[in-house]
Amino acid sequence: MTFDMDSFVSTGKHAAAVIPVLVGLGYALLRAGSSFPLLARAWRWVGGTSTISNERVAAYLRDQHDLSSFQFHSGLRPHSLRQTTQLIDWSDDNDIPIERIRRCGTYFDLRSLTIDEAALRSKRSIRLAGVATLVLLASTGGRLYGAAMMKYAYLSFRDDGRHFAVADDGARTLRWSLPALPTYGPTLSKAQCEAVPSGTSAAGFSPEQTRVLCRALGTPELGRMAADNLRAQRLFILFLAALSAGVFWNLGAWVNRTRNAQTLSEELRKRRPDNPGAGANTTHEPA
Repeated sequence: MTFDMDSFVSTGKHAAAVIPVLVGLGYALLRAGSSFPLLARAWRWVGGTSTISNERVAAYLRDQHDLSSFQFHSGLRPHSLRQTTQLIDWSDDNDIPIERIRRCGTYFDLRSLTIDEAALRSKRSIRLAGVATLVLLASTGGRLYGAAMMKYAYLSFRDDGRHFAVADDGARTLRWSLPALPTYGPTLSKAQCEAVPSGTSAAGFSPEQTRVLCRALGTPELGRMAADNLRAQRLFILFLAALSAGVFWNLGAWVNRTRNAQTLSEELRKRRPDNPGAGANTTHEPA
């Protein structure tokens, strides 16, 4: 029976095409902070677009739709539509954009419409956190570079646990120095093994270790072990890089939120002699 590749359909590619849709949907749900939009659309698909006869139920659903829309577009999490309108009024009264409030994160209390100054850190703490953020960024870049450039598989002898490194060019002794940096000795290659007298040491290895390595170098078994170990080492380094990147992202976001909150707090504090309502909700009762 003859066939060509046009006879097949790549269902795996079709499945992969769904990933951007799922990512976009997940982002929308996280941004809105509510599953109401998804549930409302699911209900329209199941129950149709018939009008809700009960006015209180209809008003409640309209309010939830408006609240979810505001949460998605602003990135803020007011608990009710009443709290939302109070926030908008405060933003207009104080000429503070909603986006600037969002950049303060949880430092801005949506109930009292004030900056939680007690939670703010000192400027020195923020500077130290900024330095730590740069260190984490450099650490992430260094680990990614190390994973890309790594060519040695790290193994050890079963009898004494001594570590050594193996690559295509041969084996080398290995010592670890702080902070977790490898120091390599001279290379013991397969060609050198042929010139080493029996029972002698070479390249920093003991006579017994030299004998074992010379028998193993160039064999498929050692090659497979080295390849598997090298793959595991790269995965571990990528894991550490991802961990560093996650800490870097969260610490950087915290520094950014704290700086924005401090700046807004100082600005509102300067306004208070002329505008007692700045930075506090004196006009509207908190929700």
